[in-house]
Amino acid sequence: MSDWLPYQEDLAEAVGKQMDLRTPNMLALHELAKQVSHGDGREVIADLATGVGKTYLAAALIDYLAQSGVRNVLLVTPGKTVLEKTLRNFTPGDSKYVSGAVARPLLVTADNFNRGEVGDALHDPNRLKLFVFNVQTLIKPTVKANRRTYLENEAIGGALYEHLQSADDLVVIVDEHHVVRESAKKFNAAISDLGARTVVGLTATPDKKDVDAGKVVFSYSLAEAIADHYVKVPAVVYRSDGRRDLETQLADACLLRANREPLWHQYAEAAGVPEVHPVLFIVCQSIADANSVATTLRRDDMLPGDGEVLLITSESSDEALRMLADVERPESPVRAIVSVDKLKEGWDVKNIAVIMAHRALASEALTEQILGRGLRLPFGRRVGVPAIDMVDIVAHESYETLLRNRDVLLQKLAGQPTQPGAESSIPVELDIISTVGGGSTEGFSWAVTPPPGTTADTALDGVGPAELLLAQEMGEQQAAIERSAQMLGQSMPLNESLPKITFPTMVPQIEAAKFTLSVVKPLLAEEQGRLFKHDPKIVLKRRALAVQRDTTGEIIVSEQAVESDEATRVTWSAKEIRQSLLRRILSSGLVEPDVSEQGWALDLVDAFLRGADVDDESDWSWSVDHASRAQAALLQILQAARRGLDTVTTYRWAPTEIPAPKPLPANPLDRWAGFTAGAWIGLWDKSIERYAQFDSESGEYSLAQKLDDFDEVRRWQRIYVHGAAKIPKSKGGNYYPDFVVVDSDDVYWVLEAKSNRDAQDSADVQEKAADAELWIQRVNEAHMFGTWRYKLLSEAQIAAAQDWASLTGS
Repeated sequence: MSDWLPYQEDLAEAVGKQMDLRTPNMLALHELAKQVSHGDGREVIADLATGVGKTYLAAALIDYLAQSGVRNVLLVTPGKTVLEKTLRNFTPGDSKYVSGAVARPLLVTADNFNRGEVGDALHDPNRLKLFVFNVQTLIKPTVKANRRTYLENEAIGGALYEHLQSADDLVVIVDEHHVVRESAKKFNAAISDLGARTVVGLTATPDKKDVDAGKVVFSYSLAEAIADHYVKVPAVVYRSDGRRDLETQLADACLLRANREPLWHQYAEAAGVPEVHPVLFIVCQSIADANSVATTLRRDDMLPGDGEVLLITSESSDEALRMLADVERPESPVRAIVSVDKLKEGWDVKNIAVIMAHRALASEALTEQILGRGLRLPFGRRVGVPAIDMVDIVAHESYETLLRNRDVLLQKLAGQPTQPGAESSIPVELDIISTVGGGSTEGFSWAVTPPPGTTADTALDGVGPAELLLAQEMGEQQAAIERSAQMLGQSMPLNESLPKITFPTMVPQIEAAKFTLSVVKPLLAEEQGRLFKHDPKIVLKRRALAVQRDTTGEIIVSEQAVESDEATRVTWSAKEIRQSLLRRILSSGLVEPDVSEQGWALDLVDAFLRGADVDDESDWSWSVDHASRAQAALLQILQAARRGLDTVTTYRWAPTEIPAPKPLPANPLDRWAGFTAGAWIGLWDKSIERYAQFDSESGEYSLAQKLDDFDEVRRWQRIYVHGAAKIPKSKGGNYYPDFVVVDSDDVYWVLEAKSNRDAQDSADVQEKAADAELWIQRVNEAHMFGTWRYKLLSEAQIAAAQDWASLTGS
């Protein structure tokens, strides 16, 4: 049996080139042309990542069908938003018009099909008709719901639905097929009754039932689109202090957007293209939530300008919808769009820079649909500037799961490459001097120079600094793995760039003493205060989805830390800091609040602030978090002094270098392969030894993962029982903690990881912690080994820690 519409490879290629299709859309057009050729009523689906250009594929397929002789094409949309967008896509002169097609179809809609001139054209066998309707207008009417498409129409000579049934060459294209699939039974009946030659579904998130049924004939995943530079790079942004209240998130989201605006504007000026404004997009659960969010955003410290905050709900006015349609125009005042699920698909703009979801996302499909609103590139291609090439997602559990879980990324996003190695990058020379954080444009310049034989429109993206860094890191990691594989039978491999640690071991002698604040040396408080000279910035940290192809074209998905922005914060004055420290000491219960103790407490507070360079007369402020950590640090000195003076220890020092040499472990496990008790696991980037052994997954192993990830950690070393690193116990014997860590301030941290129950209730654990605090005090008093600190950590504290400061309380 011959094909109904023979596949014309040359024609498909010509249409694709005429419409300047991207490579995945060109491949999809060829595959769909093959499927349509059979004309046997089959339903097929093209799965293309959001932002790649499904609309261009639909327009190209319509043009291919028209040049092949087809005269009746029905394009079905799932809702009003997608319908309005589609009508604009096929209306010449509209800013959203998709140009490049040879054919000029008659656009038949629910608003014009009953006009006489349209009725005449419907019966013209030489006229290409493009019917654009919502799926609801095609579903068979009921007693309660009539449908205009089923009513007799004098201009047509019958009902429109019957006219479509009578068209022998009808091809149906279903946009956002996954949404229509939710009404599968009614939709399938409507399409089946039409007797279409082929039904083509377009979606970025196909229904699992359709995948299992083999209807998906072409796939191009989000991971592939990111790797091939067709969309932005998603980056999860979260606060280093862990704050997640709505008002703080909104303030941070506004800050992220504002930091990008001068960079976007300056790039547009340098490239000679129209100005584009970055926009914040917020999705809410209900209209009440959306109204509340919009009210907060309009405050003076966020987006107070007239028209800067646009609220889009089912109750929105025509004026609001007009402003939404114009949001990409340079003159648009809109800087934030607050929506109630209304814009999760079919709304295509290129200037969403920051996304925030004020709701629990229902599924991975919905997550990708909302994420897709920010994937389109503001200047049509990657430009090599992270502030332009990335979309920031203010931390939300569903997004974190999507972007941080490698298995989900590989299975749900990466899929199978459609054409391994098909996309080769044509480098674009970029002279970029920039930063993502802060929004500064000083010294910022571009020289956008396409290579010979290309233009700025046709050249593919160059490899940006983030991709170069990722490639370098991956290359170094692979080299390290290959080196370690050659070391079997040799000694434990070390990170040669990380110096070993001199551990202060001592031989103790004990005698009794009494406690009072007068025995605490102000010099110790001053030394502790020096650690608080600099109030660390509360930052909005980014974890980007780094995706690239290897030499065979396979997709590699990983995470990558990228440059951060400074977050918003609340501050205290120097006077408030001094008063809070004094109150904390006197209310601690360590001493009686008599005149003498109050005087000594004031001396200690003044010494602490002197060390921190805090002066009542100066214009000085600390963040509330920094002040709280200072209170805890000062109180820790007093608690250690009290414990120490209950049993005063004299000692001699016997410093020991760790780690000691040991043989390379047999059959070590990869650190990302999961936890196995007692196994040697690696390779670690910041551990002095490349492999380490752990007893607990949620304690020691989880802590090691975070130590290797936190920026403030310079190096760490796992400590083992009966090793050289030991702390004498007051009741005899030795205590062997879990880790020694050196941070970016050259402070040495002794860390102990325990279960939640043991950290709270175990007398033995508390005794060891007390011995360690006493040992820390003596080490610091010796002034021989730098500054040392001790921290007992529960599983819950480890799991909750977002950064080094929240882990240690420093």
